[in-house]
Amino acid sequence: MEAFKKFELNENEAHLICDSLNGTLMNFRDLMWKHNFISNIIESIELFGLDGKWLVNEEILVNKLKSLSEYETLALITEVEAFWGTDERRYQMFGKLSPKAKIKEMENDSN
Repeated sequence: MEAFKKFELNENEAHLICDSLNGTLMNFRDLMWKHNFISNIIESIELFGLDGKWLVNEEILVNKLKSLSEYETLALITEVEAFWGTDERRYQMFGKLSPKAKIKEMENDSN
């Protein structure tokens, strides 16, 4: 969980995010991908009580996530993927763009 500290997340917040994204492949081709990521976290809290499970304040966590840039959010999701051992092949198998590929795409667009 040390890798999550650079996003100013405490260990329980990092666990909640990993828990909520377990088995989730996001669609980074969607223009609303960051909004959908945050919505996924909120839904997980509301439907599964992850805030109680991990002793996390939902409002504080959501505000932290909203304050991250798109690049930082992708880097965070990449850390979650590493936590679960998800690699590029899983995204390719389903014809989806991975967070690492999205980062490269954004870097190419800025050049």
